[in-house]
Amino acid sequence: MLGNNQTLPLKFSSRKILGLQVLTILLGLVACSSSGNKVNWTEAQTSQPHKVTQENNLPVELLWVQEVYIARGSKGTKVVAVDDKVFFLGSTESTERGMLVALQGNDGKTIWQKTGSFREISADSEALYVGGQSWIFSFMLASGETIWSTKLPGFHNNVMYLYAVDDVLYTQGSTSGEHLKNVKTGEIFDISQSFRSFPSGILEAYIPTITKDKIFYGSGKDAFSSASAWQRQPYYDLLWKTEEENVISNVAVSDKVAYFLTYNDDLLMLNVNTGERLGKIHFEPSINFFENQGASQGEGYYVAVDGESNLLYVILGDSNQMFAFQILLDAEIE
Repeated sequence: MLGNNQTLPLKFSSRKILGLQVLTILLGLVACSSSGNKVNWTEAQTSQPHKVTQENNLPVELLWVQEVYIARGSKGTKVVAVDDKVFFLGSTESTERGMLVALQGNDGKTIWQKTGSFREISADSEALYVGGQSWIFSFMLASGETIWSTKLPGFHNNVMYLYAVDDVLYTQGSTSGEHLKNVKTGEIFDISQSFRSFPSGILEAYIPTITKDKIFYGSGKDAFSSASAWQRQPYYDLLWKTEEENVISNVAVSDKVAYFLTYNDDLLMLNVNTGERLGKIHFEPSINFFENQGASQGEGYYVAVDGESNLLYVILGDSNQMFAFQILLDAEIE
């Protein structure tokens, strides 16, 4: 059990620190713009690269830091973590067009990547699901091989959100409305009862993290918000809510811990059931949240966690960096 004052050391190897210093020196940022409904895949930011500093001692190890360019212009889910891998929409090169990229969790090396007009991403333990301009794809986690693909009805029908929950894929097209799909085949179910399990408007207004029994809200797509957790069944009951409306990312969750970024330059860690604060990781210099060079406010800040592999990923959009941590906080909570 992790008591209020019980802590464990934050570990950084000299090799990893040297790698972060080299990254700080070499990081070059190049601007690339897009228009209309297209996603800005590579948008340079003005902030200096960040480094991790320690306030509380936690069972955390910084594994690697990678230069990444997260897709912009459509604030939705852009990063997921599963199967000892992290998947994101964007690129590892400032000069590349938009891609779906798979990185190895323990070292950040690229496993596979695909080019396409991708907008939203989701995953479960079996497959990766990606939505773009009118199409939804299911890919194998290890190889990126296509399992199935399906076209939404209508024309110019962009995927607005995509959530894989309980073997069901919840999605909405920009012109065709809501759809409920079988994650195994991509076939559309009868949607008469499909979205009654979620409060009206929340899937398109926020970037929720949905588990079998809870739903977590972080940053809204158009505004700051508090982080909160709600019981899903049988009724929506509030479990906890943070006091400050300073959340700039989604809320990522493992079995016992919720993680999210604030514009106070912190990655906060809370008990998923009670909202009790367990610790934080601090970033320096200050996150340059308000200067996004024309992008919508708050784009590019994401957190993803792979609970099975105990891997945590943090993306800071102002410096185009992805941090990977080995984190064992769940084991310290009863």
